[in-house]
Amino acid sequence: MQAVSYSYPPPAAMDHAPQQQQPVRPRVALDVVQHPVRARMCGFGDKDRRQISPPPCVRLRMYDPMSGLELRDVANLDVSTFGLTVELWSADETTNMSLVLPSGQIHNPADEVDASHASIVPTKNLIGSVVATAFKLHDLNDEQGIWFIMQDLSVRTEGEYKLKFSFFNLSDAFTSNGTAPILCSAFSQPFRSYSPKKFPGVIDSTELSKCFASQGIRIPIRRDNNKNSRKRSVSAMNQ
Repeated sequence: MQAVSYSYPPPAAMDHAPQQQQPVRPRVALDVVQHPVRARMCGFGDKDRRQISPPPCVRLRMYDPMSGLELRDVANLDVSTFGLTVELWSADETTNMSLVLPSGQIHNPADEVDASHASIVPTKNLIGSVVATAFKLHDLNDEQGIWFIMQDLSVRTEGEYKLKFSFFNLSDAFTSNGTAPILCSAFSQPFRSYSPKKFPGVIDSTELSKCFASQGIRIPIRRDNNKNSRKRSVSAMNQ
């Protein structure tokens, strides 16, 4: 896992005019705890869309800017303005692959436009809920933290990718000309999007997914895991 973090807001330019001292905000970083493993490409129709599994779960960590110690008590913290965006990137983290042409070719706005593609509008390669709000959830160790759950993501095309997560605070938009700056980012581990014929199946529901589902997060849980295990055991005994 790679993470980029820095304190916010950025320090103001030095000048000789007296300035009101701004409160020191904590340093923030993203921790991708549950990484995507596989996906079934859905092509350019939305009727047979399958979600990436397991659903990515990202934790926001906050640190005291002076001591560097993690601030673990988030019970009284207002997270209503915290948000997370996600983009689809190449596995080597060099190319944003969030847009694709109907031919399956990745669309890069920085590239020169081919005359044959000039009138073709690119579409989203990563579809679903690409923006998430923050939740205060307890993990498997019963520790409360700030979490973002991306349970509704699908990929249109086959290939190997990474997800790039970026954290923002909407409260900063009031002091940044209406735009909220990205405060930190992190990449997931690489995962593969398979064609329907090659897709090996959805990953079994993880303990972390079950933990968050029990707290009200709408994560699809495979209820037949234990039943299938019992069937395999009975079958083995009868052989």
